[in-house]
Amino acid sequence: MECPAEECLQLIDIYEENPVLRNPQHGLYYNKVTKHDAWVNLAKQFECSAAEVKKKMDSMLASFRREKAKGKKECWDW
Repeated sequence: MECPAEECLQLIDIYEENPVLRNPQHGLYYNKVTKHDAWVNLAKQFECSAAEVKKKMDSMLASFRREKAKGKKECWDW
């Protein structure tokens, strides 16, 4: 899923509004059907498949974790 920066930011905003997708404390977080439905609804907004949206979000989260780890490492490398 190719998406410009604006769409990526929009995807992040919508993802954050869905606690079912990101919050293990949410009552339905471990419900596969509810979680799948949330991904499908998210995908409809971007006119693509749920798998593509999930893959893009996973990629952005991995990039975030990688950059965050770099920042922590740089703090300790004097």
